[in-house]
Amino acid sequence: MVPMKIASTRKAQRRDRIARWVITLGGVTVIASVAMILALITAVTLPLFQSMRAEPVGNFRLPKGISAADVAGLAIDLELGRDDGTALVWTKAGRLTMLDLRTGEVQGRVQLTGDPGSAGGPDSSAIGAAQPQEGRTAASRASGTPIAKLSGPPAMSARRHAGETLAPRLREVESLGGSRYSLAWADGSASLVEVAGQTGAPTGPGHYSIRTLAAFPGKIGALSLATARLSLVRRSDSATVTRVVLLPDERICLFRQSVQETPLGDQEVTNHHSVWRENGIGDIRTMTMDRDGTTLYAGTDDGRLVRWQLNDEGEVAHREIVRAFADHRAVTALAMVLGDVSLAVGDSRGGLTTWFSLRSE
Repeated sequence: MVPMKIASTRKAQRRDRIARWVITLGGVTVIASVAMILALITAVTLPLFQSMRAEPVGNFRLPKGISAADVAGLAIDLELGRDDGTALVWTKAGRLTMLDLRTGEVQGRVQLTGDPGSAGGPDSSAIGAAQPQEGRTAASRASGTPIAKLSGPPAMSARRHAGETLAPRLREVESLGGSRYSLAWADGSASLVEVAGQTGAPTGPGHYSIRTLAAFPGKIGALSLATARLSLVRRSDSATVTRVVLLPDERICLFRQSVQETPLGDQEVTNHHSVWRENGIGDIRTMTMDRDGTTLYAGTDDGRLVRWQLNDEGEVAHREIVRAFADHRAVTALAMVLGDVSLAVGDSRGGLTTWFSLRSE
């Protein structure tokens, strides 16, 4: 009986050693995993407490045939964490040139050869007729009278005046992210376009195409928009298009068109028009809007930020004015950060800050 007891004891001790090593290995693995998780969290959050920095990705000259005076806007199509993006050069003649961001080599050219404002519909007199007093808002509604054209052709036809073909004059370009661009034209018209590459096509001319998502005319009713200081165009996923215009007298005009399908399968077009002036702030220097056209932001020359929350009719449902800079430096640039949650603010001293709204209880 004694030898059997010794064998059982040895077997039990061997099992205890194996269990001890397994438990020790498991514990070390857990500790190492937690340490790696903490290291990863530290590596991700530490840059948030460091100063922002900008590093040049590319440096090259404009291609031949394009001078600095010809440029209406510049944009960069660059994915986060990469440096092999594309530089987009918009000229006042309506031509888009794509350049390799590292070498400056021309990747493609697309010519906008048409009238972006020709999509005003057969009759847009119902919009723009109201001329409210300062500080008030006017709205009008009309069904079946589209003020904007949706999903236009990839290239627009040339404009003709008095028998002559004139190239469109592009005045301002706003990059919205996701290859969308809001274009303001010299005649007051505006359009929202999407730049897309043709899958499988070789690099070179014709590799890119432009699709018009929405277009507004330069004159809506009796209101001419040719002298507008700023112009924004947005289109939501539900095909609701919104245009915001800043007039020289600091009035803000909003035009909104929504399309709904009736139970009979027909489409019902509803237009809304709002005009207001924000008193008690400096001159507006820059404006931007979220992707759906529901929140409008403005920056002033006395360092203020203004946020307007809009309802479905395009009227101001809520406004907020904050002093961004105590030294009254001008806000010179605004842009929505990815996700449309935060607002990037550039100032006259070359600074860049990020803002986001908080709900007050």
